[in-house]
Amino acid sequence: MAKKQGRGNILESLIGAGGGIGSSLASAFCFDRWTDVDMKDGSRKAIGSVKLGDALKGGEVISIRISQGKEGTLYFYKGVLVTGTHAVKDKDKWIRVKDAFGATQVEGSNAVYSLVTTGHRIFVNGVEFADEV
Repeated sequence: MAKKQGRGNILESLIGAGGGIGSSLASAFCFDRWTDVDMKDGSRKAIGSVKLGDALKGGEVISIRISQGKEGTLYFYKGVLVTGTHAVKDKDKWIRVKDAFGATQVEGSNAVYSLVTTGHRIFVNGVEFADEV
């Protein structure tokens, strides 16, 4: 019988974290605090102002994490400042932002925000991103 891969192992393989998965999460699936996320009602709200229970287009917010981003982990992609390892749906295929056509690496580091939603999606300017989970 094949052994099931645990949730932690799947996450480690996704973000390429060898032993320090906690430190890797600080730059894995995050947005700049001024990123305007698409809300369920059609409005937009800066991710830094999002609260638990807010209704986003991608689902209700059930977790918010703020981390210190690492130097060189942010990319500018379709008008969004986001970490390069963040998963984005591009032409009906899930890829990493850093591998997407037109993604440009940005110098510097700052605090980054990550959400978990009930639908496990975050929409920004109509672009579909996966949440942290």
